[in-house]
Amino acid sequence: MYKPRPFIPEISYCHCMYRGTKIWDLYSASCLVTLVQGVLLILLRKWTRPAVEPRQFLPQDQHQAHLKCITPPPQLSFSSLMDGVTAQASTLISREHPHGRFLTVLMFVLNMGSFVMYLVLTTRPVEYCVEGMDALLLLDLGFDVLYLLHFWLRFLSAQDLMVWWLNYKTIADIFTVAPACFTVVTGRAWLGLRFLRALYILELPAILQMLNILTSKTSQRLCRLGAILMGTLFFYAGLIHLVESAGDPWLENSNASSRPYFLYVYFLTVTMSTVGYGDVLVITASGQFLITVFIFIYLGMFASFIPQMMEILANRKRFNGAYSSVLGKSHVVVCGHLSLSNIEPFVREFFHDDRGEVNTNLLFLGDFCPDATLEEFFASLPGQIYFYQGSVQNRQDQDRVMMRKASACVILSDRFAVDPDAEDSDTLMNVISVKTYHPNTRVIVQMLKPSNKVIVQKIPDWDWSCGDAALCPMELKLGFMAKSCLVPGLSTLLANLFTMQGEVEQRGDSWKNLYMEGMYNEIYTEHFSWPFRGMSFAQASKLCFLKLGLLLIGIATYSEDNEMSVLVNPPKCIKIKRGTLGFLVASDSSDARRASIYCERCHSRVRDPCRMSPCQCPEFQEGSSLTSAMNLRRPSLGVLPSIPDLEEEGDWTKELETEGQVTLDSTGLFHWCSPVSLEEVTLTREMASGLALQKHVVACVFGDRHSRLLGLRAFMMPLRASSLTLPELPTVIFLGDTDYFLREWPDIHYFPHVYFLPGSPVCLDDLLAAGVTHCARTVILNSTGSTEDTQTVLSCYTLNSLSLQTEDLSPQTEALSPQTEALSPLTETLSPLTEALNPQTEALSPQTEALSPQTEALNPQTEALNPQTEALSPHTEALNPQTEAVSPHTEALTTLSLSNNYQGPHSPCQKTTRESIPLLVEIDNTSNVKLMNETEGLEEADSLPLTEVFSQGKVFSVDVLDSLMAATYFNSNVPLLVSTLVTGGDSPLLETQLLEDNHLTEGAMTSELWALRRRSKLAQLALQEQPLCRLQCVLFRDLFCQALDSLEILCFGLYRLIDPPNRSMKRFVITNPQGDLPLLASDRVFCSVPFHQSHLLTQSHLLTQSHLLTQSHPV
Repeated sequence: MYKPRPFIPEISYCHCMYRGTKIWDLYSASCLVTLVQGVLLILLRKWTRPAVEPRQFLPQDQHQAHLKCITPPPQLSFSSLMDGVTAQASTLISREHPHGRFLTVLMFVLNMGSFVMYLVLTTRPVEYCVEGMDALLLLDLGFDVLYLLHFWLRFLSAQDLMVWWLNYKTIADIFTVAPACFTVVTGRAWLGLRFLRALYILELPAILQMLNILTSKTSQRLCRLGAILMGTLFFYAGLIHLVESAGDPWLENSNASSRPYFLYVYFLTVTMSTVGYGDVLVITASGQFLITVFIFIYLGMFASFIPQMMEILANRKRFNGAYSSVLGKSHVVVCGHLSLSNIEPFVREFFHDDRGEVNTNLLFLGDFCPDATLEEFFASLPGQIYFYQGSVQNRQDQDRVMMRKASACVILSDRFAVDPDAEDSDTLMNVISVKTYHPNTRVIVQMLKPSNKVIVQKIPDWDWSCGDAALCPMELKLGFMAKSCLVPGLSTLLANLFTMQGEVEQRGDSWKNLYMEGMYNEIYTEHFSWPFRGMSFAQASKLCFLKLGLLLIGIATYSEDNEMSVLVNPPKCIKIKRGTLGFLVASDSSDARRASIYCERCHSRVRDPCRMSPCQCPEFQEGSSLTSAMNLRRPSLGVLPSIPDLEEEGDWTKELETEGQVTLDSTGLFHWCSPVSLEEVTLTREMASGLALQKHVVACVFGDRHSRLLGLRAFMMPLRASSLTLPELPTVIFLGDTDYFLREWPDIHYFPHVYFLPGSPVCLDDLLAAGVTHCARTVILNSTGSTEDTQTVLSCYTLNSLSLQTEDLSPQTEALSPQTEALSPLTETLSPLTEALNPQTEALSPQTEALSPQTEALNPQTEALNPQTEALSPHTEALNPQTEAVSPHTEALTTLSLSNNYQGPHSPCQKTTRESIPLLVEIDNTSNVKLMNETEGLEEADSLPLTEVFSQGKVFSVDVLDSLMAATYFNSNVPLLVSTLVTGGDSPLLETQLLEDNHLTEGAMTSELWALRRRSKLAQLALQEQPLCRLQCVLFRDLFCQALDSLEILCFGLYRLIDPPNRSMKRFVITNPQGDLPLLASDRVFCSVPFHQSHLLTQSHLLTQSHLLTQSHPV
């Protein structure tokens, strides 16, 4: 039985139910039971749902069903109906739609109205009888009906029911709507928890932002902090008012007090400010307990939020000024995602000493208040960098930084964004805002996804002629790593050329000094002076290298339509004209300037290039106006101009018949094949091992169905460039998660010779099945977005363990070496592997025919050896058990113990050498490079380029490409040169194709399409192999000149063995070697090979393949 309470006049009228008794505890208990029941029902539904509901067809299952021609099971009609209702409800409350925004504002206004009605009702008793519903209670009941409708809309659109049920909006509906309904039934009104509607003040910042009243992030943050303080204060004041007005139930409410609501607001404000006047006291024990909890919670919030709010208000005045232009100085506006990791490399590259004096100020425009670290960084360069608080999407803020007069606007992105598409959307809005208000301002923007980079180029007023540029570091990173699969170490060489490094003290005479000397070179552009006119590229390159101390790697040419093309090592038919732009490798800008001031009359007798100075010859005066005019160009990115001499040189159809069946895409830039499904190219471990691949590429990708996509099309494009002939195309095996590659596959399914092996990059069996022990390069990529690099480091340790296993087998192989050497005449004459090498020997038939007279002369000697070979047969049978015992290990790991067969006078002679698995690892956090196995830092190494593994070309990080934004500002041709070196170039047709269809299509082979192939390609040739072994070279100067004269090959770097002891045969990169650098017989040369010399690369490739086959199948 319910225990009656003492007589209270307000609830003792005859028309009241439970007359004379307070029943507010029944109201509270019913609401709490409702809340708990909802939690239990949601948990029960979550636990029983898999057993009750039918199996859903997941996207990957739909893909498999499509491949197997299976029709997915139809969905239940009730489920389809509920899906439609859910979608409609989500649309109604979504703030992305006008009606959703209207409903959001309406509910906010209604809740604030309910809170105002609550303030009026606080003047009445907490619980009282009502004979008839007055206007105020009826209005409140009407609001409750609307709240109930909104409650069900939110229920239908909820993605997570538990999160929706425990949301403060739902709790407010449960504790306010139900008591209002009970009032109609019982005739009893209870003030209750109507103060919960005050929590809707937390929605105020979002409402003001949606109405475009708050446009800056700082104002939104200030409003959010204030809303949290006010909402919590009003909520707790209502709670204290309720318990004080009701009294303690165990004292039969004898200590109840009737005080106004705002008295408790005043009391809590005094309490949280630690003033404590003591003029208001809390009488009830319940109120005293709540005040104790309030002090612990709200005092911490007050102490944290108030200083933040004061700092925001102070900094608004501090960073709210306007920039005034400085005479003789230009300025660049930098906006977007501004963090120390983004800003620091940009500023360091922008004001690098090698650029000389930079008369440009940097204005950072950010919609936030910089922290102490950023403020300290801004203070480190006073008078050069400034920070202004504001939004680039606000025209007033653009006027504050004088965007109209800015020489450029640089927009940075957050590389570690969880949602790259959302980050690119914000970046696109920034570009549109700048181009809308100031269409003539030059914009350099950084995008995360290559597909979004194409969209930027379609923004109105985007103009390449103004120097507008869109860079995608992720795309360039994959391109650099893919190019290093074809040319080992190239990623390091190119990264050093496009970034500027500070001077590091060199000690001793070691390989580290050679690496660092090359690391200090960068790429600059200069217009050639008049003596270069009429020269071929080879002649100009020799003049720059021998006379000016510069390395010329390419030139910019203009077609009849004034379309610009960047050509690396162009053919002889292209001549340097007046005002031609050259791409030069030099240590600083003053050295590169020699190409524009060189005068044949004045400087012919100057031996020291550093002593060259501008002369007063009339040819320089007439060419000065042309230099500025040639910078203006049409918005085009053609890779190769239409050259009649190239198209008429030979019959392209005969070249096509000689090479074989070649299929290119419609742009002519890439090899293409008919699209295949992922299931058709999926391999098992047994199938992968049976392919017996050599010199292929293994790409290990960490990712799952939830990981962000890397965009592997950017990785495949350099590996399938049309400038590569069919024998040069390496087979690519991807190793990773099936669900991830189902998402990536539509972008790469039209590239030939690509396979997929499901597995894990940390599983040793999967790595061996993929053939990492005899591949050209093993690339490790990470799409998880984590900066810990845990999986990458584990995979490196797994791969390095294979090298250690090979080293452990060396004693067994050394024990058999005397016996195998005794059998060498027999193995050379009776090798069964000659049948396996028939294709390679047919390719070398012209060479073998030339040697036939010599082989016939040796026939009598070989016949004389037959009795000796028969006499050795008993010994070979005795060795069979020993060789069979070791063969399982040697067949799997033979390629790891390859040693340099040539021991020249400069090569280190070591007892045992082994080549570790060729790795190229992507790391997100450059500090994790110290966790790489076999890593030693260079002296005073404080950055990734100064580490040993980076100098070898084994690791790469997108961090080294951050400086490209600054380099693009000073040289608008940098993106075009990078694209030419890495992917072979871009073209307007390629950009249009990717924008319209987002994939490549087959192209009809024509002479124009074939002519696009005839461009130079980067390669790496061994100095002791064909064709460089025919040259008589002692110094790098000799190699540079002879390779250009006789082979038309441009040499620009060396890949040299590290000083002994070097058991792993590790090499390092030498960029732009000095002319007097002695060559070693073991050196490999970075070079640019013309397309018509591709047969030299093919022969080298076939010789390498035959050597590897001999090593991997010993007798």
